[in-house]
Amino acid sequence: MCRRRSELGAVEPSKRDGVRMAAAGLAALLVVAGPLSGGAGSGSPPAAETAPVEDLRRKLDAFIAPLVADGFLSGNLLVSRGDEVIYRASYGLADIEHGVPNGPETRFCVASLSKPMTAVAAVRLVERERLGLDDPVSRWIEDFPSGDAMTVEDVLTHRAGIPHRVTLPIEESRPMTSAEIVARVRAKGLLYEPGAERTYSSAGYAVLAHIIERATGTDYDSAMRELVFAPLGMDATAHVDARGIVPRRAAPYRAGPEGLINATLKDMSFLVGGGSLVSTIDDVHRFARAYLDRELLTARGWEIFDDRLGWDRGDVTRWSGASNGFGAFLDIHEASRLTVAFTGNAGLGALQELRRGVPAIVLGEDPAPARRIPRAVELPESTLRDYEGTYTRDDGVTIDVVLSDGFLYSNDGVIHPLREDWFFSRGYYTEVEFTRGDDGRIREMVLHIEGLGTRVYQRAG
Repeated sequence: MCRRRSELGAVEPSKRDGVRMAAAGLAALLVVAGPLSGGAGSGSPPAAETAPVEDLRRKLDAFIAPLVADGFLSGNLLVSRGDEVIYRASYGLADIEHGVPNGPETRFCVASLSKPMTAVAAVRLVERERLGLDDPVSRWIEDFPSGDAMTVEDVLTHRAGIPHRVTLPIEESRPMTSAEIVARVRAKGLLYEPGAERTYSSAGYAVLAHIIERATGTDYDSAMRELVFAPLGMDATAHVDARGIVPRRAAPYRAGPEGLINATLKDMSFLVGGGSLVSTIDDVHRFARAYLDRELLTARGWEIFDDRLGWDRGDVTRWSGASNGFGAFLDIHEASRLTVAFTGNAGLGALQELRRGVPAIVLGEDPAPARRIPRAVELPESTLRDYEGTYTRDDGVTIDVVLSDGFLYSNDGVIHPLREDWFFSRGYYTEVEFTRGDDGRIREMVLHIEGLGTRVYQRAG
């Protein structure tokens, strides 16, 4: 089937029958569960499995089934408790156009889940005294803005003043190196003097990747393989650009008007260090186990990682990422040794519902049913056009809202109206409120995220 794309990657309205077919394919659900072994952990449940575990799986199936039916859940889910994988499921398609289903060996870009892995690599170099947290960045990168005042720790903790993004969208479709990102940081400059504030920065982690390359004398992928992936048996995890052939790599999608649509073509290497890694669900779980069992780093190294760098988030350590159609999360409940991990190719989608409901069910609670996508109302295009613009959070994260073919799109897909100034984002799976100033113009976009509160984005201009 030949298909035209708009500049947003959206399927043209005349081709929506194909989208309906793809959405129907996403309703297929494969569940495979069993104890974790040295391999991928797949296989049928053992015959001696206890009734409580079987009952638990039935409850999880029932909770997740409506999300699958809505067609915006695509990827792999793994739930473990202690040493046992108690639930494993694959949803949807790795490649809609070729009808390839997702499975345990499917590889996804894990977006910002790359950051804690890069941070572990940096701490391993600190342990080996090949890198110092107090090193000025100027030791490793010459002529860097405020490089004498900025430390490696500032970069690791998002306190360096480096903007979140330093690339233009047109640049993000070709292979890029950490050195090229460093050059763009030099050209763009800092948001503030190092240490003054905290601004989440993927470009900052590209700078960290370049420092790791300088400290090891090799490229980022090789350094990560030596320091993190090989010791943990994460054989399917790698940093690649668009030129590399990656077996079983999923294609990225985002929410369209009637199902998933192709995400804009990007080369994820522009997120080197902070969002470029491809991985499988089992490799992500191996990283989680290393964190729970305090493997790989020494006790001092984990103390640095948890306390000085701030990766310990209390009772539950939550990591997540979403970029250009890929979405992933890893939630580690340390007291109960419960781990919930997801890697996918349909953006954030319904992942917040998984993060809310799955651990509650496993821990014996009775959560509210998974939220369904509410019905849209119609608003005239003249009204929808009022909401177009670029919206920026205090930490520099931006969302672009664009009108195309009568639909509003945000970064991860369609947002449809529930009433004037109140929308539902299919990509973020949450309600979106637009607030106006005294002059009646849109000033803010507010995401109301179930269980996590609100996220406020200021409109530019």
